[in-house]
Amino acid sequence: TTLPVTQGDSAVTCGPQSLTLHASGTGILKWYDQPSGGMVTNTGNTFNTPILSNTTTYYVENVISNGTQNVGALNSTIGTGGFFTGSTYHYLRFTASNPFKLISVWVNANTNGNRTIELRNASGFVLQSINVNILTGQNRIYLNFNVPAGTDLQLGVAGSNNLYRNQTGANYPYTISNTVSITGNSANNPSYYYYFYDWEIEQSCASSRVPATAFINPTTPVNVTITANNTETCPNDTIHIYTNSTNQGSSPLYQWLINNIPSETGSSFISNSLSTGDEITCILSSSNSCATNNPDTSNVVNITVHPSPPTPNLTLVGASIYSDISLGNQWYNESGSIIGETGNSYTPEVSGNYFVIVAGPFGCVSDTSNIISFISTEVETRSDEFELKIYPNPNQGFFTIELESSSEFTIELINTIGQSIYSKSTNNKIEFVNCTDLPDGFYIIKVSHETEITSRKIIIKKAE
Repeated sequence: TTLPVTQGDSAVTCGPQSLTLHASGTGILKWYDQPSGGMVTNTGNTFNTPILSNTTTYYVENVISNGTQNVGALNSTIGTGGFFTGSTYHYLRFTASNPFKLISVWVNANTNGNRTIELRNASGFVLQSINVNILTGQNRIYLNFNVPAGTDLQLGVAGSNNLYRNQTGANYPYTISNTVSITGNSANNPSYYYYFYDWEIEQSCASSRVPATAFINPTTPVNVTITANNTETCPNDTIHIYTNSTNQGSSPLYQWLINNIPSETGSSFISNSLSTGDEITCILSSSNSCATNNPDTSNVVNITVHPSPPTPNLTLVGASIYSDISLGNQWYNESGSIIGETGNSYTPEVSGNYFVIVAGPFGCVSDTSNIISFISTEVETRSDEFELKIYPNPNQGFFTIELESSSEFTIELINTIGQSIYSKSTNNKIEFVNCTDLPDGFYIIKVSHETEITSRKIIIKKAE
């Protein structure tokens, strides 16, 4: 006989729950909790599991009936006998060549009442039992015992009997080939026949069992916390805030909020436009289908933005430069910060452009001050300078520059605030300069030749 085929499926859920498993087949579907043996937990196309905390596999088989047959003495008219009213356990002995279902039997009772009918193995161990209310007279009672294959099995009544049994007329064995043979009785008298006549049995074919799994995925709470690289900052400084999350899933959503107003998204937050008192939080929505506490809101990061100092203003007074900010000054020139110069005044030693940046108590700094271009009245000397003569000096604005050769030179006249007020390129060894329109004062003559520069101080003082 070709066995029927069963189709099983699986179900998935999160955390402790009952699941519904489904199967299909052409016969009666029986559900088991073991791949072989075990007890039937359910019948039918669906099975509602008990509440499960862990993934559990059940097994379902498709059972097709081969119909019913009858075996045993037909009824109590086979011979003489009477009602057994004692409490001694008596039974019919039989052998099951293959498993079958004992659906019903015929009995004859002399009183109304409950009887406990038992199926036992050869050692007297109860395999199945049923309590049946039997009416007086001849009745068919239903047992629905699933009888396993076995030798010298017993079918009897425990306790009060009050059922008819034959003392003559039995003719053992009563047999259905390859299924069952009723071979004797507990009295070991071949003429006796106890209680159960005309057995109705059913044989079936069962498919191999197919697994159907109830998957219970663990539930895990979602959690997100945030940490900033710095919560105290200065205006326009960039703040980085990072997330630390658990059970976020493979494609989480991070929504950042500034004072509970949605801002940017992503696993980190970057801003250079925050203000004192801003509160930063993050809401994490996990993509994990079994996440609990989803979405989760992070802790709060409170921001403090310290003000920058006011922008300093510089003034040149004589040979010194003064800042209008009394504390926190740092002086700079074209080469960078001037080490140790943090007062509110500075006297340069060399010509150059000077400015100040003020630092506040929390490390915040001001904007750059105005730039003062300073020209030192001390003429720089260089070991590689060339010969240069200027005369007369002092003069009234008209003077002569005498160079050492007739190659190309550039002549530049600079005032005390660094402004170039005269410039000329020449190949002449002697050059006459007319600056009579200039006011009296100190000036610098700077003469450049290829990579060499020579400077001289001159004084223009007109006659009174």
